[in-house]
Amino acid sequence: MILEKTIEWEYDGVIMIDDDQYPEKPDCFKKLIEAWQDMVSGVVRLRVNKENLNILYKEDYKEPWKEGMKRYINHKECQNWWLFEIDNAWSGLIYLSKEVCKKMYDRYWKEPFESKATVYVKLTDWSWEELGYNRPDLDQSEWKPKMCRRVLSEDYLFFERAISQGYKLYCYWDCKCVHLWEPEKIKV
Repeated sequence: MILEKTIEWEYDGVIMIDDDQYPEKPDCFKKLIEAWQDMVSGVVRLRVNKENLNILYKEDYKEPWKEGMKRYINHKECQNWWLFEIDNAWSGLIYLSKEVCKKMYDRYWKEPFESKATVYVKLTDWSWEELGYNRPDLDQSEWKPKMCRRVLSEDYLFFERAISQGYKLYCYWDCKCVHLWEPEKIKV
């Protein structure tokens, strides 16, 4: 609905902030717009761990049987850069340009977001031994390939979809948010 109204009312973009957060600096929204990027995230501390930020990067799995696969990881520490590209984010505070809104609405309006516990990625070409099932008490014929990709949240999936459409996601370091329930400033 937000994407649809942004397009319908011909706005240049949209800024969204979670209802339990507020920016540390009053010019935060202006800075997101002036970054001149199609998608920009502010910096937010996650609730589950005060040291983790909403910024996500891709990293290779360490297990040899997952060679070539990547996972999203959250960095506890980050360089104090002004504007830098990230691989994904939990939103908290984001700016989306009109172009992103239109592309995402046109492409995905009939495809709802998955729930926070959806499991997807197909396990293929993995042997019984690699999966750790080489036990005499288990019958290999009972094992069937499964799907195993966890979707973290709607905002995470939105950015993943937008990046797959050719957009880049940036983080503006100077746009930091504080949670109302725990008003501590982000220190890195």
